Amino acid sequence: MPQTECLPIPKCLSLESVLKQTHISRATVYRLMKRGEFPSSRKIGNRTVWLQSEITHFMNNLPCAYGTSPSTQASNQKNYMGLLGVDE
Repeated sequence: MPQTECLPIPKCLSLESVLKQTHISRATVYRLMKRGEFPSSRKIGNRTVWLQSEITHFMNNLPCAYGTSPSTQASNQKNYMGLLGVDE
């Protein structure tokens, strides 16, 4: 019997998992989705999910503050939050 290859099943995340991974609010997730700046959700039955790979890609393409001074990190975070349209 010939062996068939199966495609990997993509990992799906709930909204709560997305919020924990991205550290942004529910409102910001939906605002960024509406602007096309955040991965779109998908419906699987009655569940709304996001693909882990797309969330990882989103996070990997954010401005990075690692390896910088605390004042630069704070400035970068403030700039990032401004880009997201989040008021402090």
